[in-house]
Parts: sequence; structure tokens; C-alpha cells
Amino acid sequence: MSDANDKSGLQNALDELRSINRIIDKICRVCETNHIMTIIIDELVGITDATQGVVNLVSKLKDEDLVTVVRGKQSHPEEIPFRVSSMISGWVLKETKILKITDLDTDERFKGLDSEGGRFKSILCCPMVVRGDIIGLTTLVRDKSKGPFSEDQSRLAGIIVSQTAQILSNALLLEELARKNELLELSQRRLSEENIRLQSEVGSVYSFESIVGKSEAIKRVLMTTSKVCRNDSPVLITGPTGTGKELIARAIHFNSARKDKAFVVKNCGVKTESLLEAELFGYVKGAFTGA
Repeated sequence: MSDANDKSGLQNALDELRSINRIIDKICRVCETNHIMTIIIDELVGITDATQGVVNLVSKLKDEDLVTVVRGKQSHPEEIPFRVSSMISGWVLKETKILKITDLDTDERFKGLDSEGGRFKSILCCPMVVRGDIIGLTTLVRDKSKGPFSEDQSRLAGIIVSQTAQILSNALLLEELARKNELLELSQRRLSEENIRLQSEVGSVYSFESIVGKSEAIKRVLMTTSKVCRNDSPVLITGPTGTGKELIARAIHFNSARKDKAFVVKNCGVKTESLLEAELFGYVKGAFTGA
């Protein structure tokens, strides 16, 4: 009799291992989170002969908030689906372990909750723990006609939820990373468009057409400026204060091959000769500390 029991126990253990391996292999073949959670619920409902099943993810905004993501397929469309009470979810989030309710109507821990005529008589709620944090809850429900979950069913459900939680967590992280990459690409595209727009505005602001003047002197300056723009050589612009030297310099810069580079303005009149020389040409290496 003992040998028969041992063989039966070994066979049950092998069947459980095969079930776990099959489910994990099935989940590893998909990458979309809703698909993963659907597989988890469908498999658990089938293995435990549950009436309904639901996966709730813990909200990142508030640890107490749950977001219902996937429900089991065996619930009847005309019936109101099972919703995890805050009393039940709060207990699991606090205790961080599997909650098994044999009879919701008589369980002293959850006074005030009822099974709605036996529809939600027995409940099994498993936390999905990843690196010490609960990312979601997997809940299975039985009506009164099926009786409570057995110890073996509870243990197997807990193992499957524990093993699949990490896979689900990785999928959620990948989806979040993909969303962030999309937002980054969108931001970069908008930034590039804004940069092009600003460059266009700058080019139009500092074009030759923006320099107003009809005198022969202005015409000669503009003609010379247009020739200078095509050459990659230093240009010295002289003239009294207020005659538009910087305006001409900007027009030359933004109409030359260097228009995509920075235009740097230095007020030479307020700097000493040595300081100006240092800013324009730098220092000899080793001339002083930090040079």
C-alpha cells in the first residue's frame, strides 16, 4: 500500500511539473502583456476548475489601487463579473501571501462581504511578487456547486502565479520602455522640426532683404557682403557706432556655409588687450594651473 501511495504521489508531482512547464513554455512564446495574462488566467481556471478568474495589476500611482486587466472566459456574459474587494486585496497586499477563503459568507476575516447567493463562495487570491514587490493579484473564484479549492489546487496555483510573475514583469517593463522610446522619438522629431523652423526664421531675419537702405553706399556694402558669404576667410567690418556692423556680420554668417554653426559676439571695447587675446585664442598649455 505504501509503495502504491508513493507511486501515486510521484505521478502527481510529475503531472504538476509538466503542467507548470507547459504553461511557462506557452507564455514564453508571446510578448504582449494582455496575452500573457490571458494565458495565466485560462490555464489556472482550467487546472483548478474555477468558475471565474481575474488578474489585477497594482497601480503605480497608489499601491492600494488595482487595475483590472484580464478576466476569465468561463463567466456568463449576462452575469456581473467578480470584482476583488478592497478588503481582500488589502489583506493580500499586507500579508504578501496566498489568501484562501473556503466560505466567504462565514469567514470571520471578511465580515460584511457575501458570496452573492453562492456565486463567489470560495476564493483563492495569489500575489504576483517580483523582487519583493507585488505587481498584481491573480484571483480565482468558485461557486457553491463546486465546493472549496483543495490544498493541492491552491499550492499549484501559487507556484504557477509565482513562476509567471517575473515573465509578466519583464513584459511590462519592455512595453514601458517601448512607450518611452516612442515619446523620445516624438520629442526628438518635434525638436528637429522646431530647430528647422527657428533656423528658417533666423535666416529670414538676417537675410540681406532685412537690411533697409537705398543709398549707393548701402548697395556697395550689400554687394560686397554677398561676395564675402561665398568665401571661407576672415572678414573685417569697420564703421562708426550704430552703423550696423553686427547686422552685416550676422547676414554674412547666416548666408554662408557656416550658418549651422554658432554665431558668437564679443564686445571688444570693454575688454583689455590681454583678456581679449585669451578669449579669442586661448592660453599656452602649462602657462598656469588649469591652462
